[in-house]
Amino acid sequence: MSIGIMSRIFRTPFGTSSRKMLAVRLADFADDEGRGIWPTVARLSRETDLSERTVQRLLREFVSEGLLVVVRENTGRRGEGTRYDFDMKVLHDLGAQKGDSDGCHHVGGDTVSPVGTGDIDDTTGDAECVHGCHHDTLTVIEPPIEPLTERDARERADEIRSEETSSQTPNEQKSKKAIEKDLKRVHPDWPTYVDDSDAEVRKAWFALSDGEREEAAERMGDYVAAVKSLGRQRFCRFSTYLSEKRWQKLPPPVKADSGPTRAPTFGKAWMAARLALLSEPSARLSPLTAFQERLIASGQQSRDDLIREKQQKQGWPKVNMMHEQAERDPRKGDVVSPEIASLGGRFEAVRVGSDEWESWKHEHAERGWPWLPDTGRHEWVYFPRLDGGKPSDALSAFFEKLEHMQGREAAE
Repeated sequence: MSIGIMSRIFRTPFGTSSRKMLAVRLADFADDEGRGIWPTVARLSRETDLSERTVQRLLREFVSEGLLVVVRENTGRRGEGTRYDFDMKVLHDLGAQKGDSDGCHHVGGDTVSPVGTGDIDDTTGDAECVHGCHHDTLTVIEPPIEPLTERDARERADEIRSEETSSQTPNEQKSKKAIEKDLKRVHPDWPTYVDDSDAEVRKAWFALSDGEREEAAERMGDYVAAVKSLGRQRFCRFSTYLSEKRWQKLPPPVKADSGPTRAPTFGKAWMAARLALLSEPSARLSPLTAFQERLIASGQQSRDDLIREKQQKQGWPKVNMMHEQAERDPRKGDVVSPEIASLGGRFEAVRVGSDEWESWKHEHAERGWPWLPDTGRHEWVYFPRLDGGKPSDALSAFFEKLEHMQGREAAE
């Protein structure tokens, strides 16, 4: 375990709590030079309370961003994981990107916002700043030996037991436990989850009515997406979101139709369905042929290029079927659920052959995804809005909304 790397990660903005939680857990396996990260996806999923699909996606993002370097690929043997090293220069650069707006008082430069002001934390106490609020003293934060999720679960359980009194009836205790269970389900999806104060969050959560708690949970993804659309990198504490009822400042949600919808080829809903399929893990690939191994040995081909090519052809068969249908009969389109269709509502049109088109094509190649087929007479294709960012940022925001939607469906 590298305390130095874990401390650096605590001070570095990772965009979402899921990304930071996974980075912290990876640092627990690394030495002080960032090397020797070896756990399996299943173990990381179990110890971070993230789904295996989410862990796989975030690991791919870390590799594509250069934060992780693949030392040795997983050979497919049971219980064996891919071995990674941290790129310490990239990690240092991430910390340097916090900029002047990330001082102890978190003073930002936001002006008018449809989701309200104050998303930058206004806590000024020295105890919450690693370097001291005025850089007079250095407060060393020792990272926990055990996973954060286990520690938090025990702390929350202790708080529940200490607050329950003998005067409560069994029905009241059951109601309180149900409310607590809802909080445990909802809170990990908030970007500041790792750093939040459990006591403040619980106080704000229990102060709401049942209907308000339900609305707050349902609009979390919409609020996070709205803040990101403004180009802002920091989010308010979850307790602030709850106590100030910030979801009420959002425009009313767009209600999806009750049944499946016909999605035109290359349209918003069609592209949203395609990206939803690409968010799933790659299917198992067939091994390289003896001829391909000889090409690698002779230096005529690289192993990574051949695996990427094979992944594009075999990794996502449902996506390839969509592409084949688009080439065979582009007028037919596809049937898409109303929930998936709603995720494409804010997609933007990208002209075929434009710089944005090439950026999306490059992003697909980096991820080993199959690229779009011949668009024929279609001059425009829809992708998630960039809003001045990169395709990787837009995809991260889309996948978060997708996971939030799927989690809500599973809960129902």
